[in-house]
Amino acid sequence: MVLAGLFAPKTATPPPNLPAFTTVGGKQVFAIAFPSGEVDYLYAIGDVLYDVRSRDPALAGQVLAAFP
Repeated sequence: MVLAGLFAPKTATPPPNLPAFTTVGGKQVFAIAFPSGEVDYLYAIGDVLYDVRSRDPALAGQVLAAFP
């Protein structure tokens, strides 16, 4: 999943549903939007990858803020 984002331009506004880097809950995450309205937030630190999926960005931010 993460490798797909390597082809996304980091300086341009990506088209809908294209993975993008963003900041949520104070963490730099890789966000993948789904047609269902859910967004998958991938946050890597060290050799651990956290995956938070939510339709509520505020809730996702609270969860991600709690990670190291």
